[in-house]
Amino acid sequence: MSTTPQARLTGTDYDAPVVVEHDDGWAPWSESVTDKPRPVRTWLYRFVCEVAWPVFVQERHRLETAAIRGYQRELAFRAWYRRYLDAIDGWWAGPPPYGYQVHLHRVTDDEGRTRTLRRLVPDEDCARVVPVIFRWHLDGHGPSAIAARLAAEPDLYPPPRRWTAKVVRGLLTNPVYLGYVVHGRTHHGVPQPPRQWTWSLDQAHPALVGPAQFWGTYHRLHPGHRARPAEAGPQRPGVASTGCGAVHHDGPPQ
Repeated sequence: MSTTPQARLTGTDYDAPVVVEHDDGWAPWSESVTDKPRPVRTWLYRFVCEVAWPVFVQERHRLETAAIRGYQRELAFRAWYRRYLDAIDGWWAGPPPYGYQVHLHRVTDDEGRTRTLRRLVPDEDCARVVPVIFRWHLDGHGPSAIAARLAAEPDLYPPPRRWTAKVVRGLLTNPVYLGYVVHGRTHHGVPQPPRQWTWSLDQAHPALVGPAQFWGTYHRLHPGHRARPAEAGPQRPGVASTGCGAVHHDGPPQ
């Protein structure tokens, strides 16, 4: 078998390597493709490189991407389901709302795994401000007016970071102040009506306002979320089926 030099340099790239037949055997490298007719092996090589291999690479990339996305969806579902179970048991996830602070608990499950979970406890400096905000709103003051009044006396009303109408509105519509942990208040960033919320089975932390105060302010800010008589749930903490297979705990009376 004889060998031939590499293809000639043209510009900055080499001519494509070509497979040809020689009298004394087959050599992997030969002259430019224009020098000799292309044999069957050359055509097969071109077919594999230009057609079959790109298709194989694309299919492998598609399968790998599908596998990764499936794994990500599985992880997201497990995390969501874990938060769902923790909320039913009254454990808090995320930063504490205004008026509360978190207390850490070490809990060991049935499989021997230890987790650090959190309960809410009232913050002595801020908890007294929450009922005042609800009372002002029931007296006819809007979120902007309440925020301005709170910001005018920061020593008397300690701010979370800064008092704004958005902060006050979020505080007035947060059911955590009823003493329950609530899961599923939004879906893809869209607020859901109370009948779609999932409540903790029991009161998980001390309440800062009563049901009449909370639902009075909530329905003022979300009049479209007021449940119709046919959609209203039980008037006490309990379990109600929604017809879709999901179970929702309806929480305190509205």
